Amino acid sequence: MRSLPVSIRTAAAACLLLAGSAVLAADDPVASLQAAYAGAVTPGPQADLHRDLFATVFQRVQRAYARDLDAAAFTAAALKVLEPLPAGAGEPAEVFGKAMNAALRTLDPYSRYLDARTHGSERDASAGFGGVGPELEGSEGAVRVVAPMPGTPAARAGVLAGDLIVQVDNERLAGLPLPDAMARMRGQPGTPVSLTIRRPGVSEEFTVALTRDTIRRQLLQWSMQDDVLVLRLSSFTGPASSAIRQAVADATASATPRAVVLDLRGNPGGLLTEAVQTADAFPGQGEIVTLRGRMASRQRTGMPMPPSCWPACPWWCSSTSAPPPPPNWWPPPCRRTAAPA
Repeated sequence: MRSLPVSIRTAAAACLLLAGSAVLAADDPVASLQAAYAGAVTPGPQADLHRDLFATVFQRVQRAYARDLDAAAFTAAALKVLEPLPAGAGEPAEVFGKAMNAALRTLDPYSRYLDARTHGSERDASAGFGGVGPELEGSEGAVRVVAPMPGTPAARAGVLAGDLIVQVDNERLAGLPLPDAMARMRGQPGTPVSLTIRRPGVSEEFTVALTRDTIRRQLLQWSMQDDVLVLRLSSFTGPASSAIRQAVADATASATPRAVVLDLRGNPGGLLTEAVQTADAFPGQGEIVTLRGRMASRQRTGMPMPPSCWPACPWWCSSTSAPPPPPNWWPPPCRRTAAPA
């Protein structure tokens, strides 16, 4: 039996290699993402870097996320972004960010990918930024106002907690990730921006015209109201626990309050470590928080340490959804009392 010519054998080997790659891409969700991405972006070092990042992020989520990864849904969300794009024309970093954030939204509303520049700008924003001042959270087809920061353009214009912002200037926010929606509201102080709002109980959307201002978040405000110490904590992003301890030390330097109110209304959350350390600043017993993951190494329990800064008086935690304190809510000293968040 005669052997096939070299040219025929080479062509056959190439066909088998392509067929094997297609089967591998079908079986391997990362390979399918990388193939779709490579076809959608301009070739070059940045494209190679971000193509490899698909595997890095996928493996990190698969290994460390609290629940089992739905690889099919994760992949399908990214492919829905990649496949309609013109071949070879996309900017590598931008296309990767859009596809990866679409995939991460299948996990929960909060997981997202930040490149180094975005991460740096968000850290810098803690010192002040140009914007209008609402605390926001994601919502279907819009962003929801958790609370307007006091003294900001949003608060002065009458924006309320629970308002849905559906449009910024002439751009609808439907389908837009929360960070992108926030970026549209930010800008140079003194520049105009309009927000179209859908308010519960109001039949029609309405628009408010605002002028951006420099927004500086005041992490903690405290005051003595009669003999009650009121602590208003705006977020858990930043040194919340040390701010609480310093406020208690300042407030109790001259007198011990009869009671303490920790006001968390409008607090959108932040760092879990700061939330745990803030809770630990108050007297009490029992677990503060329990983390449960898929692996034993991801399971932790936070227990309170003996408080060193706290006066021996009762306290009440007030959150956005919490009822007001009952008429005779003062418990015995050193007992932890909190309303549901």
